[in-house]
Amino acid sequence: YDEIAQPRELAALCAATKSGTRVEQVLERAAANKSLRARTGGPSRKDDGEWFDRQYVRLGEYLRKTKNISDDYTVVFAKPGIGYYACIIVHKGNLVTDAWFEDRSS
Repeated sequence: YDEIAQPRELAALCAATKSGTRVEQVLERAAANKSLRARTGGPSRKDDGEWFDRQYVRLGEYLRKTKNISDDYTVVFAKPGIGYYACIIVHKGNLVTDAWFEDRSS
């Protein structure tokens, strides 16, 4: 059941993350679900040996190259099996400017 519920729960969290929402509110909601993993704060102090940290840094590089985003970003992951799901949150300081769900499960 967890493998089925994780993407739906993450997609719902992402849909509820509107422009102007405080990033801390999103992180609190994500922390309430033990299956979700959040990363924020940019690439500094990330552990290259830890999967979520590595993917967080890779997504940041992707955002800068393909979407020309220079703002801060936070990613909430769901990884129920092969591949993963992500809620990518772009923010200026503590306020969300954009958020979207990505299915990278295949």
